[in-house]
Amino acid sequence: MRRTTIALLTAAVLLLGACSGDDEVETSATTAPGADTTSTTVVEGPAGDLAAARQRWAEAGIDDYVMTYQQLCFCPEIVVTVKVEDGELVDTDVAGDGASGGFTIEGQTVEDMFDEIGEAIDGGAASVEATYDPTDGHPERYFIDVNEMIVDEEHGNTVLELIPAGATSTSTSTTAPAPTVGATVTGGDLVDERGCFTTFQIGDPAETVALVITPSDAAAVVTGATGTIGDTTWSGEVLIGTDLFGNWCDDVMEPGEPTREVAETWPVVAGEIRVTAGAPDGCPGEAAIDLTGVVAVRPDGTSLDIGNLSITNDAYGCIPG
Repeated sequence: MRRTTIALLTAAVLLLGACSGDDEVETSATTAPGADTTSTTVVEGPAGDLAAARQRWAEAGIDDYVMTYQQLCFCPEIVVTVKVEDGELVDTDVAGDGASGGFTIEGQTVEDMFDEIGEAIDGGAASVEATYDPTDGHPERYFIDVNEMIVDEEHGNTVLELIPAGATSTSTSTTAPAPTVGATVTGGDLVDERGCFTTFQIGDPAETVALVITPSDAAAVVTGATGTIGDTTWSGEVLIGTDLFGNWCDDVMEPGEPTREVAETWPVVAGEIRVTAGAPDGCPGEAAIDLTGVVAVRPDGTSLDIGNLSITNDAYGCIPG
């Protein structure tokens, strides 16, 4: 029945087209000869359209550069830094939560991004949103929805920084370097509590160290409950990296926003837990725990006595968004 209906609709469309004579059919995007003429909704930013952006980029003559961008998709957070010489990709570095996903990322040049945007428009994607740098024309952000009827296939990139050869970084990040193996971390260093999810997280002000305590069963988070880290109910780890709370509880990365990078994970092998505030139903809730005798193991096998501390999650049960 569905195929018959589609066939009839198609025939009707062809008949109307034949009766239109020389009248032009307007679409929201210009299509190349021979391309799919499906209408594409193109949302361009104030910096101008694709053709104008390409022209600005050509006039800028930037053939050698380093560019860092974040992939926008329904996928783990991935940040890519590419090195381009004479317009050709020569090196790709991948960071972020999706960096170790077992797949290879080729990396994209500015021209590759222009091509991806253009192909989406010419190919009849449902919508293409794009903004371009007003000076040199490189894409600042673009987002492509290929088919409105398919969920989670939307994709694009946000360019965080583009540095021409010989120029210096314009990033204003003041991220401190990550501690190295053998660093000492104590409970007194961890003062920055982060509420979200159903975990208990606390870090240092520079966001280079974080202690994460996770219950395997939400029922364990009730007033008066006790437990031991490493048993079947509670687990813990120390994260070493940079911007460990970057983009915290926020689904969308904005241009220039710091990106969480984990360099090392130290398992917590000992520690006693007492729940001092149980989590109510709904979001936001508040839950708190006291920890005593917390011990983690560094990658070199040495133990680290973190000591005693308390952690409050003031948004217990909430999810990013």
